[in-house]
Amino acid sequence: MRINQAMAKTAGVTEGSHVHIIASPGRIVIDLATKEPTLEEMLAAFDPEFHGGELMAFVPAGVEIP
Repeated sequence: MRINQAMAKTAGVTEGSHVHIIASPGRIVIDLATKEPTLEEMLAAFDPEFHGGELMAFVPAGVEIP
């Protein structure tokens, strides 16, 4: 399906974007298809430098359990 550049930019679609098309009498609706990433895709995107480390790297301040 072809749409003009201004519409594509506004909608956030690019060449090869996956869409859902719903047709009903007098109406056509095109929505971007959202896809949940697979485990393999999430693991491939994991960066230990960015995502690694402790979440709460601070000295205990009270009666936390060690």
